[in-house]
Amino acid sequence: MKTRENPQENPQENPMMKSNFRTIPMQVREVSEQERTVKLSFSSEKPVDRWFGPEILCHDEGCVDLNRLQNVGSVLFHHGRDPVYGSLPIAKIVSLSIDGEKKRGEAVVSFDTDEKSDLIYQKVKSGSLKGISVGYIVNAYEEVRAGKTSSNGRFTGPCFVATKWEPMEISFEPVPADDGVGAGRNKNPESGEDGMSAVTDKNNPGNPVAAPEHGGERGAPQPAAPAPAAVPTTDNTEAERQRCTEIYSLCRSFDVEPEEYIKDGSSVDQVRAAILENLKRSRTPLSSHIQVVADEEDKYRAAARDGLLLRMGETIEKPAPGAESFRGMSLHQLMADCAMRCGVRDAHRMSPDELWREMAGHSRGQFADTSSFVSIINSTLNATIAKAYATAPTTYQYWTSVGSNPDFKKMTRYRMAASGEMQEVAENGEFKTVGGKDEGVETGLKTYGKKFGFSRQTIINDDLGTIARMITAHVRSSQRFINKKCYEALTKNAKMSDGKNLFDASHHNLFTGAAPSIASFNEMIVAMSQQKDINNEDVLNIKPRFVLAPVTLGMTIRQILESTADPDATNSGVINPMKAAFQLITDAQLDIANPKGYYAVADPNEADGIEVTYLNGKRTPTLESMVSWNTLGIEYRMFHDIGINVIDYRGMSYNPGK
Repeated sequence: MKTRENPQENPQENPMMKSNFRTIPMQVREVSEQERTVKLSFSSEKPVDRWFGPEILCHDEGCVDLNRLQNVGSVLFHHGRDPVYGSLPIAKIVSLSIDGEKKRGEAVVSFDTDEKSDLIYQKVKSGSLKGISVGYIVNAYEEVRAGKTSSNGRFTGPCFVATKWEPMEISFEPVPADDGVGAGRNKNPESGEDGMSAVTDKNNPGNPVAAPEHGGERGAPQPAAPAPAAVPTTDNTEAERQRCTEIYSLCRSFDVEPEEYIKDGSSVDQVRAAILENLKRSRTPLSSHIQVVADEEDKYRAAARDGLLLRMGETIEKPAPGAESFRGMSLHQLMADCAMRCGVRDAHRMSPDELWREMAGHSRGQFADTSSFVSIINSTLNATIAKAYATAPTTYQYWTSVGSNPDFKKMTRYRMAASGEMQEVAENGEFKTVGGKDEGVETGLKTYGKKFGFSRQTIINDDLGTIARMITAHVRSSQRFINKKCYEALTKNAKMSDGKNLFDASHHNLFTGAAPSIASFNEMIVAMSQQKDINNEDVLNIKPRFVLAPVTLGMTIRQILESTADPDATNSGVINPMKAAFQLITDAQLDIANPKGYYAVADPNEADGIEVTYLNGKRTPTLESMVSWNTLGIEYRMFHDIGINVIDYRGMSYNPGK
């Protein structure tokens, strides 16, 4: 086990030093109508699954510092985030205490007499308002490894026991999750989940203490990585905290226990010299001490990203650990959390506009932190691109093939001829060489892109739905663009490498105009099956799989392809030979070109036709962001490297209709 300290004065170096929140069901002990006082519990030792692991607020003697809460603490509604009640207190704290036997914090609060405060007071009395939440700062953790026991002998890891923590404020919350006293979390308003995992209480080994499966308090900034160890915080100077932080970091790099150096007052230089001397004596290669572990900032960003995705209604099979802790966060709260990780003191007290200015400055390089607000937003949006791409209402992907070019130079796709028939080989005879040839088609790429952005107002208003809809709209627009280009390549009848058009009588794939019918479809089937290879020798026997048609003809063609009886016959008992012969694809792009024309296309895995070529196979657009001086929001550019290339005519045919 290790003790990890969170210095209060240096949040940039110790990112866990920030306000956290826990909600429990309110247990009203006493109500005094005359004095308008309520006695209640505000904290317990139930674990909360933070993104870095289960967190337990220890209530042993000396662990809880009530001075700040007693002297300047507030009693709020919904942590001051409510649009009606705001951040004004609704009650004052009369007294605070720690119940050492039941391991919980207790408070007596006296409600104000104004209308808003009285409304909350009446709801508390009636029992309709049932949740209480505490905002707190952890100054020191004891890290308890899996299977190990905490120093007080009461908790079994893995867990992080807060051995020095300060309650900052008490809030009344409308939705509790737990059915007993303890630090739980709000019920997930989106899913209704309140699942629990277990951390063992040593005082009752047969009854594990429940801990949330999906994270801590809803809507609360979460702690970052466990911070370095240090000496107790009482009367510590900033210099002392800095010394302890650097010693811990240095020792951790070389797998050395820092406690001895911290306790004996060694300087950072002395510790560094001692480590080098030990390495020299042992002659152990430095590389043996190096461990590749997941970066804590990556864990934080992944949890925040998945939490925002869950809030946006996305389904995630395996959310990152701690994602549920971020699920209820507003963008304001997330900005505050990121700002505190970047060293902005009292970020949780800033207005949304002030926080945005801090984060905008951060994104321009004022700070250097990969878990910044803008970075998390970008990661979230990139995660939505794939889904938006897959659900776009396009049809080109069914009948086109996919290609990949490594760069923007022209690449050649070669088609080999069948090289003649196999020849009989006599006994002890030699194999004969037969001639053949190949045919090349050039493919290329172009870059397409556009710019858009999210306004400062959207961020401040916490309009995550607008952000999600906007990115979805832009990605689908990109897909529709590719769809349009593919159908343009089809309908504009481009020139092939042989100098003839894609659809040409000499290619045996252009027919006399006729309305869709069993006869016209049969003509396409026969012609495509008789296409020959580039040597004009071997019959390829290609079979059409799709019929591409304008929406205008959709009903007519569907009747031909789905009717049991021949729709052209006068006798209804005549079997329809075209039933289920093709898969019909209708697209409005064909209505624009020719509302009467229709196409037969082979399976792209069987015969080349039109290829959608991507740079290095990347099918989704690239999204990049910038917060510039000239904008009051986040500016994005989206670009896609693609090429629409006509490869071969043999698997495609066209009837202009009548």
